[in-house]
Amino acid sequence: GGSDGSRRLDSTEILDFTTMTFLPGPLMTTPRSGASVTLLAGGRLLVVGGSDGTSTLDTTEILHLTSMVFSPGPRLLTRRYGCASALLDAGRLLVAGGWDGTCQLDTTEIRDLSTMAFSLGPRM
Repeated sequence: GGSDGSRRLDSTEILDFTTMTFLPGPLMTTPRSGASVTLLAGGRLLVVGGSDGTSTLDTTEILHLTSMVFSPGPRLLTRRYGCASALLDAGRLLVAGGWDGTCQLDTTEIRDLSTMAFSLGPRM
């Protein structure tokens, strides 16, 4: 993801720690920049929100590390660009703040990792 200065990217790169070089990774399902990324249990990586260059996104994607294939994840309750995400514990993920395309957000969402659903969290 990211931007090359003229468009949002759907590409990824993987660092090879042995050679300290970046190698091409799998393509995301949506070009995006300003997303947050969190490593989940079970060999999954969650990409949250961002912007596709036209609008702020409420979408997520999951990279399955064994197959190195992205699939669509659950939708956020609020569009978020530049948000933060972190695991609270083994069963919950917190998504906080960001920009919804109109204003800075003081809201949070909590994702239940067993049901993969988002719910409203506390205000910041």
